[in-house]
Amino acid sequence: MNIFKRKINKGKINIFLLFFVLIFPFIKPQIFDNYTITTYIYYILKIISCFLIIFLFFYKFKLNQIHPFVFFVLIYRLIMLIPTLVNKNADLIRFLGISFFDISFAMLIQYGLIVNKRIFLKTLIFILDFWIIINTLCLFIPGLHIVEIDYWNNKSYTSILGVDNRFIYYYIVELFARLVYKYTYSNSKTYPTLIMYTICLLTLIYTYSTAALLVWLLTLVLFIILKMKLRIVFLNYKFILICFLIINFLLVFFRVQNYFEDFIVNILHKDTTLSNRTFIWDKCIMALKGHYLFGYGYENIEAVMQNMNGANHAHNYMLMIIYRSGIIGFIAYCTLLILPNKVLKNMKYTPLYNIYVFFIIMSLILCLFDSFDYTLFYFVMFCPCFFQTQYNFAKVEQINIALHTNCKITS
Repeated sequence: MNIFKRKINKGKINIFLLFFVLIFPFIKPQIFDNYTITTYIYYILKIISCFLIIFLFFYKFKLNQIHPFVFFVLIYRLIMLIPTLVNKNADLIRFLGISFFDISFAMLIQYGLIVNKRIFLKTLIFILDFWIIINTLCLFIPGLHIVEIDYWNNKSYTSILGVDNRFIYYYIVELFARLVYKYTYSNSKTYPTLIMYTICLLTLIYTYSTAALLVWLLTLVLFIILKMKLRIVFLNYKFILICFLIINFLLVFFRVQNYFEDFIVNILHKDTTLSNRTFIWDKCIMALKGHYLFGYGYENIEAVMQNMNGANHAHNYMLMIIYRSGIIGFIAYCTLLILPNKVLKNMKYTPLYNIYVFFIIMSLILCLFDSFDYTLFYFVMFCPCFFQTQYNFAKVEQINIALHTNCKITS
């Protein structure tokens, strides 16, 4: 019996190490982009990881077992390839690299959540916890972070995870993974999640990253709903998506925020241009004339800044998707958002359903004001497809143990 347990533990450690090697390169602290050596190290690690993922993925799955989400990530990127190839200002190398990484990461999510969901989630949480804690220490220790004040007297902080308004992108995935783990495996403890939530909250208060802080505070409502097991009817996934698209359209094209000037100016201490975002949107919309169908593809940074009033992205993710891939690419991206509903509609208002809907709300709010072009975000989008697995892989965890311990499975 002891030998059997040791073999199982060794098998779990081996799976953890495999997932660590595969996931680690995709969670790169943004500060490392400032240094050539770390940029290349992560680039090499990510390429190695991608080739391993592709090998393991096609060793595990047949073509008809590949989830539609993976195919639509591929389709979304192929649509973007069309304008990239014909644009004289295209950055084809960057586009191919990003596309390769995105598709590989989508494959990794399916592979990890099918092979061993528990260990995959724990590995992802472990890596994110590590960088978040390091980021927090650097932020509160003098000399280990950078403070800058811009022309409008706005203060910004740069730590390991990059500029302060980028912290939230790591925080969202970390907390989402933790809550999914907790409500999938009921024996998990609550206090580590509360500790990490508090750490993240303190950094957002300290840096006063307005949009990120407001979004993070939304999770307090989620905690209440989960604790009291409330059934909130308007937390309907399709309804949320439709509302977001309408709000996004009204905000970008009709400037509905002007009707809430008092709240924006006096409470949020912002202006109705949303820190000059509206100027960027106007310039981007003007540039899109004649390019609405397929957009511009991936361009070099100089060309983007010329069409974005000096900014390197549109500061509205949906508008940026249209800029890069047009209406056709936007439809493909919306399809990625809709795909999880096939699973979710059969488990409405359960804890996992509420968790996913809330995190999509948080993410979509951030999409209104900033870029959200992060490979890691595919985990939040794709994970619900495996809340109740779509595949007929019998006794997945027992099979996994057998593969790594040479034990037989009894029917």
